[in-house]
Amino acid sequence: MKKSKALIVIILIWLAIAVILVCYNELLLRKGVVILLKTSPIDPRDIFRGDYVVLNYEISRINLREISTLINPDKIKAGDTVYVVFDKIGDHWKPFELSNSKPKGFSTFIRGKVTGKYENTLEVKYGIEEYFVPEGKGKEIEKLVGKELYVEVRINKSGKSSISKLFVNGKELILK
Repeated sequence: MKKSKALIVIILIWLAIAVILVCYNELLLRKGVVILLKTSPIDPRDIFRGDYVVLNYEISRINLREISTLINPDKIKAGDTVYVVFDKIGDHWKPFELSNSKPKGFSTFIRGKVTGKYENTLEVKYGIEEYFVPEGKGKEIEKLVGKELYVEVRINKSGKSSISKLFVNGKELILK
């Protein structure tokens, strides 16, 4: 009898964790700051995980000469957490400042991990590099290489981000 109660408690704990994660991500998609980032698709299919898009963002490679840095560039290394502060240029957002701590005050920023450093260029991942699409829609995404592709990203107060929409040539891409 005790084993079955323990099993029920464990199942309930796992269900609670799953519900909390879903609610957290849903809240991010509803309440986060909305920004538009320029991107391009790379590989839309994985035989083990199904259809998805690997997205290559302009902000994934940061030229340290082109933005203000609040970090000594010589001290940045792979694995470091960085915060990229944005400025809106036209319809989309571009980075203008890099920091190793969460920016103070009101600013739009995203949290990322440095994956590499090559001379004055940082490679950064933000957790929005893969976007899963409905089964069978990966081929449609593959055809978008070379077109103007933007991603609507929502960012919460701590810099965590999530993709909410894809746009091709200014129109929302609806994949059903």
